[in-house]
Amino acid sequence: MKRIPAKYSRCGIKIKCLKCTWMVNDICQLKNKGINSCEHKDKHRYMFVVHIPNTGKGKITKLAKSESFNEAFLELIAFKEELRSRGYHKAEVKVKTLDTTVAGLMKEYLNYISGNGTHAHLNKKLSSDHINYYKKVFLRFCDAIKKSGYNPEFLDVKDINDDIVEIFHFFIESFGLNKTTYSKHFVLMKAFINWVIEKKDYKVNNAFEHVSLQIAKRPKNPITKLEFDKLIEAITPENGISIDKKGKKRNRYKPWLATAFKIALETGLRREEIVNLAWNNIREINYQGNSCLILDVNNLKNNRRMFGEDKGEYVKPVPVTKGLRGLLISLGYEQKKGTERFIIEHESTETKYLLDEISRGFAHFIKIVTDRKIEFKDLRKTYITQLSLRLGKNTKIFTGHGDDQVLRDSYIAEEFISANLNGFSVFDETFLKAS
Repeated sequence: MKRIPAKYSRCGIKIKCLKCTWMVNDICQLKNKGINSCEHKDKHRYMFVVHIPNTGKGKITKLAKSESFNEAFLELIAFKEELRSRGYHKAEVKVKTLDTTVAGLMKEYLNYISGNGTHAHLNKKLSSDHINYYKKVFLRFCDAIKKSGYNPEFLDVKDINDDIVEIFHFFIESFGLNKTTYSKHFVLMKAFINWVIEKKDYKVNNAFEHVSLQIAKRPKNPITKLEFDKLIEAITPENGISIDKKGKKRNRYKPWLATAFKIALETGLRREEIVNLAWNNIREINYQGNSCLILDVNNLKNNRRMFGEDKGEYVKPVPVTKGLRGLLISLGYEQKKGTERFIIEHESTETKYLLDEISRGFAHFIKIVTDRKIEFKDLRKTYITQLSLRLGKNTKIFTGHGDDQVLRDSYIAEEFISANLNGFSVFDETFLKAS
């Protein structure tokens, strides 16, 4: 077999030794000798090497039938034409197959609500607490069906029927949860299956639609001025001592807790919004010749829903009321305004830690003040209740709700409504007394 002519060196024909399996040209790569001196030259064959670009296939090889180079070259042309007719020259479009198992889709849904590992335009980032609750519900669902012999790694979502939902029902019921917590498990599972149907285009029946939910509506418990004043007075290191369920002594006192509670009452903001407030969130405007303050707050809920990010286009203006302005001045507004420092000078940058400390601290100190079941979220309800007395339907502009979206976007000058509230105080003669 003669060597490949130089002008054909890149045509796609190589010489392969069937004995040692090496590709050779003029020199045998194994023996470092000329191919005519190779002791296995009777095993040499022409081989076609055809590269397939943009497909991930790399290359396709084939041994020639002929030992004549000219005939082998004609075989190569015919081989390339055959590949072309079979579409091998076209770029291969990789289609990701959908893992329709319970475990597979649950994993993908958690990525979806975390804003990870999914298409950017499909991200829906929820809070870490919300994500963790989904994880808890998913784990309980998987534990429930495992006990009945089902494997979530193999069980297809389309096979979730009333029998499996009933298994989950009895499993959750065994925890002795209240009606609202019990129902929340089924609400989240229902939302998960609806996501499979709507976002993954997997047409299945949602058996969780059939569940009769029993959500107990919690009564609104706005805090009174007397209760709030006593709460602030109770926040001392001495009163902070508590014993947890494991018998371990803890101190719930934090020097910044009182400030956090005051800001919550005067703004109606949620915990995560409060701990991330910085002095440069405060904006000064001139309204009817007076200098007024606006607190521009990142709307976490809307930005996560619309953009899958904590920050985005949605910013809600919070009026700096008379009470809030006095609080900000007492905290050093004149010296700190425009800086990136947090308004609440907490000791940690771990958001989850701060949120837990606020909730646990409030739950601890409020018990010293009253037997009424008041939670931290009731400060927000108190604020909104009072604000609604002044603004009516315009209240939603400052609470971040979207029902009055068109009104807010097109007709209402939000900052002037905020400025007009500079004389507003949460506690005055029109305050609603707690029932």
